[in-house]
Amino acid sequence: MLSGAYAFETVDAAEYLRKAFEQDANGVNFAIEVYGNGRRPNYPNIDSIDFKVRDLKDTALYHPSLYQLIYNSSYILDAKNQRQRSFYSVPLDYALLLLDLNERDQAADYEPMEKGINEAAVKAIKTTKWTAYPYTVIVVPGAGPDEYGIALSAEGKLRCRLAAEYYYQKKAPFLIVSGGKVHPFKTPFNEAVEMKKYMVEQLSIPESAIITEPHARHTTTNMRNAVRLMFKYGVPTDRPGIVSTTRGQSAMVANTLAKRCEKEIGYSPFKAGEILSESLTEFYALRSAFRIDPEEPMDP
Repeated sequence: MLSGAYAFETVDAAEYLRKAFEQDANGVNFAIEVYGNGRRPNYPNIDSIDFKVRDLKDTALYHPSLYQLIYNSSYILDAKNQRQRSFYSVPLDYALLLLDLNERDQAADYEPMEKGINEAAVKAIKTTKWTAYPYTVIVVPGAGPDEYGIALSAEGKLRCRLAAEYYYQKKAPFLIVSGGKVHPFKTPFNEAVEMKKYMVEQLSIPESAIITEPHARHTTTNMRNAVRLMFKYGVPTDRPGIVSTTRGQSAMVANTLAKRCEKEIGYSPFKAGEILSESLTEFYALRSAFRIDPEEPMDP
């Protein structure tokens, strides 16, 4: 109950467990519906099933190849169920299998990050003199390219350069680059990883100053996941951070993103602060960021 992953703090333990299981079961069902049944996901342009769903001659029927895929999957599920017979094992295994077959298993990419891509930054956080800086972190949302095969878009580079200037002005000791494998559909490139690479190799920012958040798929989760890492890694949350980005997105972060978060993920993981410029907005981290989203299997 102390994880903050569920928004049921006001109920007793038994009701909490019931509600948590119900939410997780709905999440498993959602993954099966999207990646086994072709249900429209929340963001179909980037998150849809990877297989043909409807028969070309009769759209009321499923495509024969999808029938075959599901039928063959049953062999694996049956074999696994001989070894583990918990009441939830079959649907859970099926959801995980479908995510794998669709190559949609990015939720655990780069984990454990504190022992890998974020190890240097986590070590540096422990010895940082926070009072020497007006802000704790600079959050840099990713900007995926439209064209397949491009590692980092022009706008992504602009956002990196803009944030680097604020870093060199000593506005904050750390940058949080945020973004997953999002645009275009099934791109092999990770926004945050490519931004970090660009900042280190082209802008001479030390690796220890960059916290990589490689899972977010939307601006809402750029903020949510950045806040999660702030709490997890020991960044002070009683002081503001700043979001550095290009003008259009910056205005959205400052004025409407909190409301959009409430609509799309059920809560806001941050509170917007002062608008410092067309490209810079203060924010305050909220612990509500730990609540999971059962309808985003690639980034819950």
